[in-house]
Amino acid sequence: VVARELTGTLAQVVRAHRRELKLTQEYLALLAGVSERTIRDLEKGRESVAFSKVSTVLDTLGIDLILRER
Repeated sequence: VVARELTGTLAQVVRAHRRELKLTQEYLALLAGVSERTIRDLEKGRESVAFSKVSTVLDTLGIDLILRER
């Protein structure tokens, strides 16, 4: 596994990585155990998506969320 830095908004990163893996929103939702609406809302940058669901989707995509001080 090669680590690389993904840049952009969370929504942009999720959408780009999902497409890179050739996953549909429907299939990613199935794999992550969340609704397809959750995936759509996350990719649209909607703030209403629960952090627990964001975390689950990121884990499913193999993306680590790293927080750092500005």
